Amino acid sequence: MWTMGEWGDKKAAFPLSGYANNLIYRKDLFEDPEEKKAFKAKYGYELKPPVTMDEMRDIATFFTRPDNNLYGVVANGARGPAVAQDWMEYMRGFAGEIIDKNGNVTVNSPQCLKSLEFFVDIFDKWAPPGAIGYWWDDRETSYRTGQSVMQSSWSIARAGYEDTSISLVAGKTALAVTPMVVGEGAQFGVGGWGIGINADISKEDQEVAWAFIKWVTSPAVQKDWLLHDGQPIRRSTCVDPELNKKMPWLPEMLKVYENGNGDYRPRYPQANEIQTILGLRVNQAITHELTAKQALDKAAEEIKALF
Repeated sequence: MWTMGEWGDKKAAFPLSGYANNLIYRKDLFEDPEEKKAFKAKYGYELKPPVTMDEMRDIATFFTRPDNNLYGVVANGARGPAVAQDWMEYMRGFAGEIIDKNGNVTVNSPQCLKSLEFFVDIFDKWAPPGAIGYWWDDRETSYRTGQSVMQSSWSIARAGYEDTSISLVAGKTALAVTPMVVGEGAQFGVGGWGIGINADISKEDQEVAWAFIKWVTSPAVQKDWLLHDGQPIRRSTCVDPELNKKMPWLPEMLKVYENGNGDYRPRYPQANEIQTILGLRVNQAITHELTAKQALDKAAEEIKALF
């Protein structure tokens, strides 16, 4: 959480709300005895939340049943930030990087290519019809209405799955760490929001802002924040016994916070331009206007031109 508010040796913002990128799945289907029996008979291992991308592939295939309006996994496909950001989540699971630690553009690396080929498979094989046009609310609606069995999503949406006014899967949802390629340096995604103090306001207003930051990030207020559908920034909040009783998914979220990487979206002044490039090229891959390799090669050229 601290890292995302820092740039070099400067601190630009204090943590306010931490988002964990998790796998969301239908625990009622995963725990159903008949489903478990059928899955093991077909794939030779137990049906459980996928740890690897290969397991996710098997489970998505198993649960994709168009005749029953049931689909294995749903993702954002709409051209622009929706598809760019959703693909970046899978890219991280394949140990890919858009720009490496030395500043080299690596968006067309073998790891990124594998991740995009997997991402294309989501829309070709496992996602609901029309998912190529999905933004975040569409993806969440597909999951909450019981149409899709799995999705990679942000922990801020977790409380909504239990809200019966918008969710048909209340009591049927579980959360796990996102699957990844084993042994290749894949990491979990972490995001969130910070809160800062404007440099050009009066000294008096700066003091008021600082008093507010200390208050809103305090342990007591952060606990209340979670009880009203906020997201944590403190480890103590994630391990609080009362909160864990009400929110049994917190331990899985904590694994992501403790082992996550908030830099898988490049933190450069050109970040918005990079996202715009990927929002076009990734969409062209899932619509088959370009092959996955062509899309990433073009993206690499265009991103390099920004620097």
